[in-house]
Amino acid sequence: MSFHPSHTPAVREPAPSPVPVTTILTPAERSAVDAAGEGLYRTMHRTSLDEVRRDLRDQSATAVLVSLACCTPRDAIRMAAILREHPRVPMMGLVTNAERVHPQSLLSLGRSGMRIVIDARDSTGWHLLRETVATADRGSFTIDSAIADLRVKLLAAGDDCLALLELFFTATPAVHSVRRIAEQVSVHPGTLMSRFQRAGLPPIKRYLDLANLVRAAHRLEDPGRSIADVAISLEYSSPQSFGRHVNLVLRMTASAFRTAYDCEGMYRRFCDDVILPFKAQLVAFRPLRGATDDAT
Repeated sequence: MSFHPSHTPAVREPAPSPVPVTTILTPAERSAVDAAGEGLYRTMHRTSLDEVRRDLRDQSATAVLVSLACCTPRDAIRMAAILREHPRVPMMGLVTNAERVHPQSLLSLGRSGMRIVIDARDSTGWHLLRETVATADRGSFTIDSAIADLRVKLLAAGDDCLALLELFFTATPAVHSVRRIAEQVSVHPGTLMSRFQRAGLPPIKRYLDLANLVRAAHRLEDPGRSIADVAISLEYSSPQSFGRHVNLVLRMTASAFRTAYDCEGMYRRFCDDVILPFKAQLVAFRPLRGATDDAT
């Protein structure tokens, strides 16, 4: 069975992805903050600093917004620790009702290192919020950047090919086996591996291994994260397992990997190894087609 598109899709620049912001807000503040950030940021509403810290450690958030109405003086110590771990992440306090803010909380948070307070009682506060988020340091290159670039490089590729490649970068939790990937796309592992082989592509495991190292390189850009922490966050069984993986794929130690590759550099290695030399094959590749197609 073959499929021929009726027209060539128009070239479109990828839309910039909304900035992920992790928050601790009152219920009334959540809707106002969501409305103010439409098209610019997406919120992940949390109820504790532990959840905020997890978002930052997983690099799923690039800015923090905390309602001062939700803070106590004791929170300042934990906020200071978060700021030390993630000095490039903007940490913002939000004021919508001064009567609900404990004066001591404001002083304590100031001492913790929080330098940006959004006074949302007038429009200038909302403007400052948007401006701060828009200029947040998201790094020179992120996983979203990699996916957007991949879509441009493989503009003529089928949706299922792009979806599978993107899954290598975005699977949560991270996946390291063909079996687990096959389960997520509802294709038998043997069938999936066979499709890569018949298409003249490198083994699917090679794509998966390199994509996971792109994710690791991105997380290791954060100076507050150890190799062991990144290894565990990406579902390696141990830091030693991660080290063996790096050595097997790149023939270097985990420490050398951290020094040699940032996210963009590792993504370029991914493209040089398994994308650019096989661009024609990938454009024609339909890895998730129906099982009946295998018989034709």
